[in-house]
Amino acid sequence: MKTIVVAVDFSNITSTLIDKAAEMAACQKARVYIIHVAAPDPEFVGYKVGPIYEREFRASELKKEKKELEQLAERLKELGIDAIPLLIQGATAELILIETQRLEAGLLIMGTHGHGIAITALLGNTTNQVIKHISCPVLLIPYKKKSDISE
Repeated sequence: MKTIVVAVDFSNITSTLIDKAAEMAACQKARVYIIHVAAPDPEFVGYKVGPIYEREFRASELKKEKKELEQLAERLKELGIDAIPLLIQGATAELILIETQRLEAGLLIMGTHGHGIAITALLGNTTNQVIKHISCPVLLIPYKKKSDISE
């Protein structure tokens, strides 16, 4: 069975990514893995915030993200698409590359947020890091603000 990986960050573009994954999966009779890379657990806890508070906060955030992923997978399943949600923690670009390779994906779908050249040059971005090292085709879907869309 063919495999499509769609990387989501729960931004406004997530729905568009899922729609495109549904379209591509239906055409190819492919399984879809919906992956979200959550922030890693912090190594340092600030002075005023104790470790118990931080653990509870992170657990609540991960539970919320897991539920959102499951809802996205259910949306695809309702369309007859085999969809599997994956929540992983760590460095975003690195884990997208690792999971895409591990799952033997034939296609990776991800969004671009269109940060300016200066920010990208200084910090890099997940999309640039992924496409430099990916070994399968990538479908990039640009994020458009409502003000960018002409009526």
